[in-house]
Amino acid sequence: MKNTVILFILACSYSLVSAQNGEWNTMRDVDKNYRIDFPATPQASNEDVPTDLGPVTMFMYMLDLSTDQSAKNIIYMTAFSEYPASGADYKDESLQQSMLDGSVDGAVKNVNGTLVSVEKIKFNGFNGRFAKVSIYNDSYLIFLKNILVDNKLYFIQVITTPEHDNNADLKRFFNSFDLLKTQ
Repeated sequence: MKNTVILFILACSYSLVSAQNGEWNTMRDVDKNYRIDFPATPQASNEDVPTDLGPVTMFMYMLDLSTDQSAKNIIYMTAFSEYPASGADYKDESLQQSMLDGSVDGAVKNVNGTLVSVEKIKFNGFNGRFAKVSIYNDSYLIFLKNILVDNKLYFIQVITTPEHDNNADLKRFFNSFDLLKTQ
């Protein structure tokens, strides 16, 4: 047991040192068809979420750096949800726009935030949104990028403070996201 605790402490220390030295970890989720670079190893989890199109499971990877005083960003997160394949025409432009607008609106409401900005984006030809949300009386900022690929919704998110608004690590995280394959 003592050896296990020591190994765990060494692994955590290595992750923090790697992040501070600029070494990032590429996270590949082959089943969800994407990759992204995190400043250290994220933790995986999932959660069932009710939606207008039926229940979906949200698969998440999150890295919490809230205790690292040298980190510019507090949380790095990706999530993936696959909506039911039947019952909707996911090629319909108005449905895509509605789903993406709803994903941003839902994110803002879930954190009791204020939408600072939102822009329509294209990623590899797919529709998306890039938004900035202020929370806790402007104490924190959430940056989110949502991309809809047919019935699959990808979320990329960073939580930071206003003094680190739009920092290099935030940009590196968002820019590292890529789809492994598309249909």
